[in-house]
Amino acid sequence: MSQNELTTWDINGVSLELDIDDIDDLERYERAFNQMGEAAKRIPKDGTASEITKAYCKTFYDMYDCIFGSGTAEKIHSKKYSAKECETVYASFLAFVSAQRDARNAAREQIARYLPQNRAQRRRKK
Repeated sequence: MSQNELTTWDINGVSLELDIDDIDDLERYERAFNQMGEAAKRIPKDGTASEITKAYCKTFYDMYDCIFGSGTAEKIHSKKYSAKECETVYASFLAFVSAQRDARNAAREQIARYLPQNRAQRRRKK
């Protein structure tokens, strides 16, 4: 899998770039998830179903806008507030980020095998 395939998230006809190894992207990602956690605490527990669903969906919308830029969430969701759609898109996003992390961790494990301290540790074990 190429680096571009790992850093491009294609969802509902929209292609978005995010590289969690890039510090600027990672900072936006972390900030968005912190904001999402705070927003989730403010979702009303009572009220109409439509009010609760709109607040719930808004947490996802705000997260994507924080990471990818204003208006991105509307493009991804075609301006539709649907809890099911938000959850489906979110699952896709988490799988996209997870694939990047898995590839990064595999690469780091490969590199770590050849670091001087690890070679010395392997010689001592023999």
